[in-house]
This record gives sequence, structure tokens and C-alpha cells, in this order.
Amino acid sequence: MANWTADDPGRIDSGALGTTATTIQTTETSLTEARTVAVTAQGGISDAIWSGDAATAWVSSLSTPIGKIDAITPAMAAVRDAIATYTTTVDDIKTRATSYTEMIFQANISANQTYLDPMGGPTPEQQMQRDQVHQAAVADRQSAQRLLDALSEERQAADEALASALSSPGGDNWDRQQAALAAIGITSASDLTPSAVARGMAEMAAELGNGTFETDLAAQLQSLYALYGNDPSVMAQMNLALGGEDLISLISRIDDAGANGWMTPAAALLLAQSVRGGLSVGSQRWTDAVGQNFAQELYDGSASVHGTESWTSLAFLFGDEQDNPIGETTTVGLANIADEMERGLPGAHEGMYGPAQGVMGPGGFLSLAEAEQAGYDVNRLGDWTSRVFSTLGEYPEAAMDWLTSTEQDPYRDAPLYPDEPYESNELGANRLEYWFGRRDSGLDGFEGVLALWAGAESIPGGPADPAGADPDAYTRVATLSHDVIERLVGNPRDAEVGEYVPGNDAFDGNSISDLGAVKLVEALSYQFPGLIERPIAGEPIGIEGEDMPSTNPSSMFGIDGLDEFDYANLSKEALAKVFGVAGQNDAGAAALDTVVAHYQETLSATVQTGLSDPGEASKRIMALQGLLDGSTDGVALDAAADRDAAVESALGLVETGVGFLPIPGLDKLVGVTGDAVIDHLVSSGSGYVTGQLVGAAKDVGLSTWGAAEQQLLNQQGELEIPRERAAAVTLGLFLYDTLQPAGMPDPSTMDPEEQFAWASDPDTMDAFDELLSHRDIEELQGDYSNAYAAFNAHGQR
Repeated sequence: MANWTADDPGRIDSGALGTTATTIQTTETSLTEARTVAVTAQGGISDAIWSGDAATAWVSSLSTPIGKIDAITPAMAAVRDAIATYTTTVDDIKTRATSYTEMIFQANISANQTYLDPMGGPTPEQQMQRDQVHQAAVADRQSAQRLLDALSEERQAADEALASALSSPGGDNWDRQQAALAAIGITSASDLTPSAVARGMAEMAAELGNGTFETDLAAQLQSLYALYGNDPSVMAQMNLALGGEDLISLISRIDDAGANGWMTPAAALLLAQSVRGGLSVGSQRWTDAVGQNFAQELYDGSASVHGTESWTSLAFLFGDEQDNPIGETTTVGLANIADEMERGLPGAHEGMYGPAQGVMGPGGFLSLAEAEQAGYDVNRLGDWTSRVFSTLGEYPEAAMDWLTSTEQDPYRDAPLYPDEPYESNELGANRLEYWFGRRDSGLDGFEGVLALWAGAESIPGGPADPAGADPDAYTRVATLSHDVIERLVGNPRDAEVGEYVPGNDAFDGNSISDLGAVKLVEALSYQFPGLIERPIAGEPIGIEGEDMPSTNPSSMFGIDGLDEFDYANLSKEALAKVFGVAGQNDAGAAALDTVVAHYQETLSATVQTGLSDPGEASKRIMALQGLLDGSTDGVALDAAADRDAAVESALGLVETGVGFLPIPGLDKLVGVTGDAVIDHLVSSGSGYVTGQLVGAAKDVGLSTWGAAEQQLLNQQGELEIPRERAAAVTLGLFLYDTLQPAGMPDPSTMDPEEQFAWASDPDTMDAFDELLSHRDIEELQGDYSNAYAAFNAHGQR
């Protein structure tokens, strides 16, 4: 800081300060880059690359520089910001000081002005005028001086603020972090090792969870999580040292603190979320044995803390599977425990059906607080098993293995359903039978089990993987999807045609939640390419008796030349029922609308490229529209204003995901069609997924189904036009754009009533019939009506 004076309070060596700030910025950038290198190196050492004590020691050693960098870079940023603020403040003082000094100078000139008078001096009038000028100048000088003096006070305050920032790196936050480190015995850089931090944090957490709750101790633990919560080595060691039982106790005590006012609700929720985030970070690399052992500790801790009334502490830990999923091995371990507790030891928890369900027992504060913050139903955290299943769905291969295990089922003869024994000896088949076919998961709206299914469908090489298609993966996903749907809603596979083998009685439109309905549509979306072929626009394979296989081979959208892959083979009745469950929920209807619209857009693009025959594509488009209208009849598709943030986020994921569904084998058609869209797709290096095909069609100016369809739906209600006629008009507009029939008037220039009349005109229909090679307009309208009737019938069952 420059030696300024009261007369010159704006004096500053801005060059020196600028150099200092630049040096700090450069150092901060270098440290950040070093941290990135260390984290990358730490995460890149898997057991397959390097294992043993030396590898463990080396990976752990990297946490020391990471921790030190995490501790110092926020402080450096704070100092840099303080210098920038100081420079701006003093520059402003300098500008104003210059102005006030000039005012004083000019006032002095006016006050001390001399006059050359004749003999006898000035007249009385002249003297009066001079006195007024002098008095005004003196007043101006005094005013400017007061303003200049005030600047000295501002400068002093700015100096003190900068001195404070420089004397305490990171300000109050750094002080708190230093105090927290000191509280666990770390008072020098040499003490700052991952094992020391982990051990100290575990001891602090255990004290907080099992002793008298101390707010200051909770604040110190929060500071330590802020420093080390993203450090895999520290978090792994800390959680293992703490143990699962004490971790449950800690969450429970934080819940008590928020409920009883020992902490503010926001602070309690933040600390609990930090604990969960730390477990997520630390558990990602645990071995099977370590993860399963920790899972047992979590379960035992829940039993001892909450008894049988409420296990929401455990549910809370697994309640953020999108951003903070607990590690795979721990999740699988708890899924195994849930399976054992419910199928293997029914009645062990005082006869509770589905042990550990319920949100309003002990430990409900965090559930309520997070539900309000995230925007979902509070009951979502009432069933810990469902949250574990949602998390397991984040690990597709583990989820698929868990649901399809061919191991001998050790719980096959457990007496949960003595009159309805399991038919299979295999573990996976009986898990499907229980969790999807028998258990009432209505407390969380079936979200957990449906997320598990959707996750399992995302295995590498399957229908959700845009990176490449593996026929075996498609078959596994198709078989699983068939079996899950059959357990949920039944299927006339084992009975006479038209009769249902009952599914899960608890699974219906009343029991499914908004998030559950969105997950259901997400899971179904991966099977859409096959379901469009059979049974939406065609008949399933082997409709009669027991000849109906689990899968059917289909090429996407029936495009000739594409490879066939397996998809779920279902009766139209079963599919109508499952779509009805999704479509009668507002959020599910919105998700279904998104998926159907995207497939219609993709079918439009295949026509524009010459990949599909217009009539065959139109058959599928109309059948899809019938499915959507029938399944969602009576549901407002534009009710976004009434949805919670969590539901909107889930819908966004479905919209994004469906655009990345692959079109396997499309690369074989490159150079065959000679179409501008395919050329554009290849030249852009986009790959072959549905969203890119639609985008490429739009890029080269081709119209698609979506715009016309949406316009007509908006007009339908106003004109009171029958639903099937509105769909027919949409079809006519689409075909006009696609086929460009000679001599036909452009319907896009007509008003809505004229468009309906145009679509009904026999001349219009005849003109289209001549251009459609395999279909006629009446057939296509019938495809819509048949699909609408089939998928609207869910309300009568």
C-alpha cells in the first residue's frame, strides 16, 4: 500500500498490486492443474493396472498434495478478490480526490482575487459584489475540503479491509477450517496426511453421532467435509474407520438436530448431504468384501438405531442416486440384504410386510427437508429398499446380473407365500417374481424397482448404448423387459387368448408416482423399436398358448437392410395395460408424449431419406399416435406448471436419452440411398442415433411430423373435431410435405376448417392412394382407430 496523505488519499501503486494479483492467479492456476493431474493419476490406478501395498500407498500419498491444494486455493482466490476490490475502491477515491482538489484550487483563486481600483477605491456596490464572491469561494473551498477529508476515512477503511484479508488467508472460512483441523489434532503441514485427516474425521463423527450433540462440533465437521469431501482416499478411509453403524447414528443425530432446533434446518440438511456425498466418493472403489461388509454394518446400524418403525437414515443415504450414488459393491450388498430380509426371513421384523417401510417414524426430518428442497414426494424416502434399487440401477451391469442370476435361490422355500410357491429354482427369476410381481412398492410409487429395470437395460451394447450394438446384450435386455412387464401386468401367454394371467395387483395408475411413471416410460422407450413392429403396428409372435416367445427379432422401424435385434415380445393387451398405467399419470403422459413424438419425428426422417416407404412409415406413425391418444386420454399433456422440479428433471433426462437411442446397422446403408440427410450425417461424423437423424433432416430443410401434429392437436379442441379426423388431417399434411403430389393445393395455406374439409375430400384421398405403394388413406386411418381403441381400453380393466 502506498504512503498516501490527507491531501492525496488516492495515491496507489497499482502496478505493484496488479503484479501481485497476476502472480497469485498464475500460482492458483498451476495448483489447480497440479490437482487435476493428481486426481487423474489417483483415479487411473485400478487393480488391473497396479495392485498391492505399494499401489495403495502411492494412491493414498497423492491425497496429501490434493488436500493441501484444496486448502490453499480458496484462500488465494479470496486474496486475489480482495486486491481487485481494493484497487477498484482506491481508483475511485483517486478520481474523486482529483476533482475535490481542483475545486479547492479554484476556490482559493476566487477567494484571493485582487482588483486594480481607481483613487477612492471601489464603489459600495462593487465592494458588496466582491464580498459575495469571496464568501462563495470560501464556502466552496470548505465544502470541497470536507469531501476530501471524508475520502481519507474511506481510504483508511479500504486499507484495513485489505490488511485483514491478507493477514488471514481465506478470511473467516480459513479460520474455521484451521480450527476444525486443530480439533482433530492437525496443526502443521506435516500432520496433513490422508490417514490422519480420515482418522480425525471419523473420531469427530463418532463423537457427534453417539454423544451429546454439540453444534460447534457439527460446524467443524462441516468445514472438514468442505475440505476433504471430494477426496476419494480420505473419504474411503474415514468411512471405513467410522463404520456403517456409527454412520447411521450420525445421520440420525443430524436429523434430531434439525428437528429439535439444535441446528438450522438448512445447516442440518447440508451436513447430512455432505456425509452422504462423502460416502459416495469414498465407496466407489471398495472391493466386494469391503462393500458387502459395510452394507451389513449400515443395515445393523439402522436396526439398532430405529428399530422397526423407520429406517429413513438408511434411505436418506441412498436418496441421491443421480449425483451421489453409493458405491456399487455396497449397493449390491444392501440389495442382497433386502432380498434376504423380505423373501428369506418374512416376519422377522414383527410381521411387518416389507420391513423398514414408513417415513413418519423416528428420523423423518431429513426426509421432509430434502423432499421440499428437491421437489419430490416425501414418501420416496419411506422405503429404503427402493432407494437401494434406484442406486443399483446406476450400475447397469450389476443391475442386470442381480436381476438375471441363474444361481440356486436359497429362499425358494421361504414361507412368505405358502400357497403360491415360486416356480423357478433360479435366484434371478424369483427376484423378478417377488419384487415386480408380488411386492407392493406403492410407498415410493414403484420408482425404485422401475429405475432398477431401466438401469439394467442400459448395459453396454444394448438398446440404450449409442456406442455399438451387441446382439447378446439386446437379447438379455429384451428377455428381462418381457419378464418384468409380465410380472407387473400379466400376459395371456399361459392361458387362452384374451385372458390375463394376473400380474401385480398393487401396480396400477393409482399406486404409481410421478417419478415412477417417468421411469416406467424410460424403461419402455428402450423397447420401442421392437414394440412398434409388434404389437403396436403388427401382431406379436406366437400369440396363442405357450408358443409365445419372450423376444421378437426386429429391424428398427422395419427398414430394409438393417440388422434384426431382439426386443420384448408382448401381447397388445399387456402392452396396453402397462402404457395405461404410465399414461394416466400426468408426468408419465408427458414422458410418453416425448418418446412417441421423437419416434414419429425419426420415422418422418426415414421417409425423407428414402430409408422407409411412406405408407409403411405412416402406418407406424398413425399407430403410435393412437397409442399416445388412447393411453393418455383425459390427461393434460401440458401441465408442466404443476410439476415439481425433480419430475421436470426426470422428464428432461428422458427427452435427452431418447435422442441418443442407436439405429444399429444404419452405417450399412451409407452410399445406398444417396440422400442429402445421410450424406450430411456422415460428413458431420455424428454417428447413428435417432436424434442425429432427425437433426440432420432438419438441417437440410426437411419437414417432419412433429410441427403439423402439434398444430392440429392444438386446434382439435377448439373445432370439436373427432380425434381420428384430427389425426387424419395431420397425416394428410405430412404426406403432402413428403410426397408433393402434383396439382394438389397446398394445405398449409388453409385455415383449420378448410384443412379438415381438404383431408376428407375424396379427390385428396385418391391422390394420396395413387402415391402410396402399400397402403391407402382409409387403412392408415384405421390403424389409428385400432390403436386408439386398444390402448384406451386400459380404463375398463
